[in-house]
This record gives sequence, structure tokens and C-alpha cells, in this order.
Amino acid sequence: MVKFIHAADLHLDRSFEGLVGMNRNSQMEFLKVNQKVLENLVDIAITEEIDCLILAGDTFHQSRPSLRTQKHFFEQMTRLSEKQIPVFLIFGNHDYYQSDRYWFEFPENVALFTSETVETKQWVTRHGESIAISGFSYTNQWLQRTKVDEFPPRFQVDIHLGIYHGELGKAGNYAPFQLADMTQKGYDYWALGHIHVPTELSLQPPIIYPGTPQGHSQKEERVAGVLLVEIQQGEVIKKAVPIAEVAWITKEVSLKNCRTSQEALAQMAQTDQIGHSVESTDQGLQSNQRALIQLKLKDFEQLGTDFQTSIENHEVVQYLLDKTQQRMSDSYPNASLVWSIELVHQSDERKIKVETSRELANQLFSVYHDPEQFQQILSEIYSHPIAHRLVAESKEFQQEVLQKAQQQIDADFTMGGSEI
Repeated sequence: MVKFIHAADLHLDRSFEGLVGMNRNSQMEFLKVNQKVLENLVDIAITEEIDCLILAGDTFHQSRPSLRTQKHFFEQMTRLSEKQIPVFLIFGNHDYYQSDRYWFEFPENVALFTSETVETKQWVTRHGESIAISGFSYTNQWLQRTKVDEFPPRFQVDIHLGIYHGELGKAGNYAPFQLADMTQKGYDYWALGHIHVPTELSLQPPIIYPGTPQGHSQKEERVAGVLLVEIQQGEVIKKAVPIAEVAWITKEVSLKNCRTSQEALAQMAQTDQIGHSVESTDQGLQSNQRALIQLKLKDFEQLGTDFQTSIENHEVVQYLLDKTQQRMSDSYPNASLVWSIELVHQSDERKIKVETSRELANQLFSVYHDPEQFQQILSEIYSHPIAHRLVAESKEFQQEVLQKAQQQIDADFTMGGSEI
């Protein structure tokens, strides 16, 4: 049996977006979040006694990580080295590799893929299994050609893994790939990075984005963690393990029973307790996590225009933020923060929220721009003798159908996932 952790898109030196108006003490607390997330990852790796850790790109948010971030990262990798746990790391489009930008030598247990040329590293686990890992790294921000065809066929080993940081599709700026090309390689597992939403593209073989383990913006509410993977006799068992320190939560609040602004303010002020209440279980919040709460207010019309103006000019959210930060300074370090308040009008409520990013949705939709894929979906129409003649005579048919489909999607759905 081989056991490993598949992690990607940690973005260790990325700030939390949208948190304006925070005092210095609160800002310093959030600077420590990324460090604690990495420590959580290493703790789990050691506890689970994994055979290796795979980091599938964008470990850092930029190609020139800060000295503080590098120091902490190397310290944590050294902890793994002491437990004889190897790390296989590729660089993505955010942290594309430039050797002169690192202040320290990577520990010996960290195997780096530093070239855009695919290479394969082999080793034997402490239990005697032979492992091959194939991958590549970005050395520039964009990589506009597919790399799958450069991956070798499966080696004669017990387990062969592929690491790939890129996007699904025939074309794009981030090493575009096709699932069929990956499947043909015969690998046991493809560890993907780049898309921040947990996404399983294939079951056999597993071709998986674990998603970012720590959301850094409100768009990254859907966070699963890192993947703990076991492969034994061809069977793959996967389990998402949360390591996030901060959870982004959207909470709808009805003000229909409030008749004054004072009553409404009191009700909104209660919501920053969500991180320490029974309701947090329904929100997917872990007991040790802090919540960043976006309030969406409904049924507020009876409170008048002055109330709405105070919401829209951020006066109320600043009051709640100041109130919470005072509690944080009074030995309440895990207090949750209301960082954003929005007014939800009835037209917005009719839309269905889809837990995926706009970027991923656009990638999946772009598949149907391919004439072959488009005709396959509408095979019944194209196989009908009369209908086929009508659509064949219209050069704009595919374009018009896709345009109307996109308009219908925008009218009926809102995207609530993450960016890449």
C-alpha cells in the first residue's frame, strides 16, 4: 500500500481579500493564518505516516516569495525530513520557478521539478514499493501548449503518479489538456493543480483537483482541504482532510420582524457568534476555525432608505467590524468577523447558486464550441433529414445556440465558487 497527500494551490503568501478597515492587531493575526495552514498540513502528514507529500503547483502566491514565507516553508519541510517523508513539488503559473529568487537551499527531502520539460523521478518507499512520479513546472507565467503528450507511458513500477498544473480544454494559457490523453498514459493517479474548487474529472484513473485548502476570498467558500490518498492493489481510496484556519461563510438574514434600525442592528450584531454556535456545523465550520461572514439581508424594505444607505456606504459593516475587533483584543482570538453586508432584492433570490467558479464554468462551457462536441450533443437534430438540412444551411446556428444558452445560464444561475 502507498499512502500520500495530494495538495495544491496553497498560495502561502496570499493576503485575504476584501478585509478593509481592520486594525493592526487583527491584520497581524491574519498574517499568521497561512503559516498555520502549512503547519496543519505537515502535522497531518506526520500523524498519518504518509509515504510522500505531493504539492501540485502554486504553493506560493507569487514567483518571488517573501523571505518570511520561504523561511517558514523550509522549516516545515525540515520537519518532514526528520520523519523521512519526501516531498514532490512542481511550480505553477503563480509561483513559476526562478532559482535566484530563493534565499535558502531546499531541504534534501524536497524533490523539485524545475523545468518545463517533463521529467520522471523514481524512488522506493520504506515498505519496498517502487514509485515513479512524472511532472513539470512553469518557468513563466503562461504555458500555452499542452504537456500531456510529453509524459512517458507508465513505467514498470508498483505505482506511477502524474503531477499536472493546468486547465481542461484544447487551448488556453495554462497548459491545457484533454482527459483522454491523460487516461491513455496508464497512470494510477493524476494529481492536478490550478482550479481552486475541488473537482474530480475522472474516476478511472483518478484525475483530481483537490482545490485550494484555504480560501483567501469570498469566492472561495467551497474548500475541502487536502486529499489523503491510499493506493493498494489498484484500488484508490481518497479522503478530504480540512486544514483551513479561516472559513468564508455567507449567511442570509431576514429583517421582516424588525421595525426600527436599532432592532435590525441588534439582529445583525448577533451573527458574528456563528463561529462558536451550533449553527456553525451546518455551515461546515470546524471548531478551531474563524469565520469571515458575508451577510445578505432580506425583507428590509420597511426600514426605509436611510437604513439602506447606511448599508450601502459600509457604515454598518464598519461598526460591526470595530465591535468584533474589540472583542478580539479582549482575549477572544477566534472571534468571527462580519466583513461584508449586501442587500438582496427579490430578483436576485430567484437565481440558483451553483458552487463552482465562473472560470471553471467557462472552461466546461467552452468544450461545446468545438463543432464535433456540439454536433454530438445535438445528434438527434443532426440525424434528422429535414432538421439537418436546416441547421446545415445556417452558418450561425451553433453560435446562436451557444449565445442563447449562455444568456439563459446567466439569467438562472449565480456562480459561487473560487477563482484560479
